[in-house]
Amino acid sequence: HIPFPYIMGYDLFPLETLENKKRILNQSADEGWLLIFEHDPKIKTGYLKRDGDKLKLIQTQ
Repeated sequence: HIPFPYIMGYDLFPLETLENKKRILNQSADEGWLLIFEHDPKIKTGYLKRDGDKLKLIQTQ
């Protein structure tokens, strides 16, 4: 769910969703938000960190 172009195929406004996703994920990395993945059986929580021009998920316990 983290890569920017991962958007649902039935999204009615995919370009708007893409821009919002970029803004929110970049803000999350910049401000150190704890992300919660309630539907992921393996990764429960984590932080986004910058790795060059990409965002990398740092999983927490």
